[in-house]
Amino acid sequence: MGNFSNPTLWAAAQRLAFIEKSAWWRGTVNRQDLQAIFGVSLAQASADIQKYHELNPGALVYNLNKKRYEGIQTMSIPEGSTTLEEALRLFFPGGSNERVRFAASGMAVATGARLDMVALPQRSGNLEAMRRVFMASLQGLSVRMRYLSVHGAKDSWRVVRPHAWGHDGNRWHVRAWCEASGEFRDFVIGRIVDADWPVEAEEPMPVDKEWEEMVTLKLRPASGLDAAQRAAIAQDYGIATNGVLTISVRKAMENYVRARLNIALSDGTAAAGQLEEVIKK
Repeated sequence: MGNFSNPTLWAAAQRLAFIEKSAWWRGTVNRQDLQAIFGVSLAQASADIQKYHELNPGALVYNLNKKRYEGIQTMSIPEGSTTLEEALRLFFPGGSNERVRFAASGMAVATGARLDMVALPQRSGNLEAMRRVFMASLQGLSVRMRYLSVHGAKDSWRVVRPHAWGHDGNRWHVRAWCEASGEFRDFVIGRIVDADWPVEAEEPMPVDKEWEEMVTLKLRPASGLDAAQRAAIAQDYGIATNGVLTISVRKAMENYVRARLNIALSDGTAAAGQLEEVIKK
């Protein structure tokens, strides 16, 4: 909507985007919203709404009784320009944007929060140690780190060559060649207690084949479910009728995806979930 290097044009684009999202998600927008949220005058708010009329003709209608603009049922906005998560954050009671939610919009239909999320413990670690491991991953260096493992040695120093980072949906792992084990492993960042300053590696690092290799998972609603349940799962995951959900993932990250979706792990370990893998016969 313009040259964002110009602060004035950028601010105007932000207001136009708000008009669009508010009308589309809440069904309404008015001048008081823009005045309260962006600190503009009522005259500027009117000009913004008029500008949006020009950009998206017919998308808004004015309700004389309620003295507000309303988004029509067939109003369209660009694909990918907003998400449900953004709408919940901006407009829903309990969301994070106080100024938007309590703007003078007449949309307060209930008191108290009606939005919440499961708050899991934050996974974090030694910031200085993470700095050194991160630097090593960027520069192809070797780093000696103290790591707390739930398998084998409980507290040990090991020399690693970090080269990639992955998130399993809950926490970050650093992917690194481990000198002690002679293989690539994933290390949970929250278990890195300490690390030395990274240094040049003595030998070239092998190719991490499991990181480079992509695998495809083909999934469908579990056959143990009845027809209504399978239809519900298909709807939930966006699977076409009698279709298959296809996911492409790095081999090194495959089991994280399987664990998140509660399907059998790559070693055959069973899991009773809502999805199952389509096995070629």
